[in-house]
Amino acid sequence: MITVAGFNQTKLLILRYLNDNGDGTAKEISEELDKTHTNIAMLLLSYHRWGMVRRSKLRGREFLYSLSDRGVVRLEWLEETLELEDDSL
Repeated sequence: MITVAGFNQTKLLILRYLNDNGDGTAKEISEELDKTHTNIAMLLLSYHRWGMVRRSKLRGREFLYSLSDRGVVRLEWLEETLELEDDSL
């Protein structure tokens, strides 16, 4: 059985949000997912560095994030992994 850690669950939620909504700020995503802004902002920075999301500067220290091609591939993999986990239960 495949176990999906909380980290991957949050990653899945963030990537799904961006896939479904097209883009979003850390504030918008944190409010939607009921997570802290700091947590989401740090995860988005990591995902940006890994190439899973693109970002563009809005104002001050605020960025607008969108899903990259690499992020789409990762989202598909995470969804397949969760589907396999569900099937094995």
